Amino acid sequence: MIIFSYKEYFMEEEPEEYDEGLTEQEKAEFEKVLLEKAYDNTYRMLTEKITLDELMDEKSILGMAALLAYDPERGIRKHELEGTIEYYVDIEEYEKCATLKKILNEKYPETVIDNT
Repeated sequence: MIIFSYKEYFMEEEPEEYDEGLTEQEKAEFEKVLLEKAYDNTYRMLTEKITLDELMDEKSILGMAALLAYDPERGIRKHELEGTIEYYVDIEEYEKCATLKKILNEKYPETVIDNT
């Protein structure tokens, strides 16, 4: 899974390495936190709980990049949405899974399973 950092996308210089000097365990924890943030932001964007502008403002205040699991300029692709659903299945957030599944079915009708 590639995390799309919207802030870094517009930066002219190379972003600083946030994990320099960390142990392997600390790097793994750091990556886990980044993943959680990316999926949380993705969920909030897809469910229209926040706009990209609001997300950018929110992250600027906190001094962080706006992390997403997809490129908001082109929209979420099927495999990215399925990956987001898998993430929420893994952490047992089934209500979010159901919401995202509805979005998946709306955006990609071929994913609808006919149980009749």
